[in-house]
Amino acid sequence: MNKHLIIYLMAGLSLVSCAPSNFVVPLEKGEHAINATLGGPLVNVPGIATIPLPFTSLGYGYGLSEKNTISGALYPTAAIYGDFQLTAAFSHQFWKKEKMGLSAKVGFDYLIDVYEKNQRIWPQLDGNFTFTYQNKEEDENSKLKLMYVGFSNWFELNSVKAHGEKQETFLFFNPHLGHQMKRNNWAFNFEIAFLASNLKNDKVVLDYRSIIGNRGATGIYFGLQYHIK
Repeated sequence: MNKHLIIYLMAGLSLVSCAPSNFVVPLEKGEHAINATLGGPLVNVPGIATIPLPFTSLGYGYGLSEKNTISGALYPTAAIYGDFQLTAAFSHQFWKKEKMGLSAKVGFDYLIDVYEKNQRIWPQLDGNFTFTYQNKEEDENSKLKLMYVGFSNWFELNSVKAHGEKQETFLFFNPHLGHQMKRNNWAFNFEIAFLASNLKNDKVVLDYRSIIGNRGATGIYFGLQYHIK
């Protein structure tokens, strides 16, 4: 692997939100789902190109009821570089009308540096508007298509940064939009996220690229999900 990419992977692990949105609509009661994702913030890597950092996640969800889903995830890329990270969350669909819906997710992300034993925990609050559609000629057994738009808020609890600097940012606002296609037990997901959109990116280590100028970074993610009923 190119040495620049290794350096950028290690530095990029510090950017909040290493995975796309999952379970923006609840699973059916008693349904299980496993998923894998690939992608991350766009960054200019010298000698390569502007690419989304190839972070990975592995997750699981379970439908508690028709409106409630619990889920969790682990992050293999972070683990390779000595950062053990996990996510635990609870999702609830509080409004649905025909093909539209509104859902929310509360949870937390926990990270520990296995070498220096530094620990962090970020509470998380997400919200999503969803719209499900099909082509007119398709029946209920053909591909289901889902569009969604929403946000993910991460909250910083520590008063100091990783290297003892004063913490000045306590909210990371990450809007996103995505599309999901599902057929039978499989679902494919694509998402664009605007990571840390409330922060300027001109005074950070990495050369993040953002379609909204000097704010945050644009994230590109792909996901694959398998459902078990």
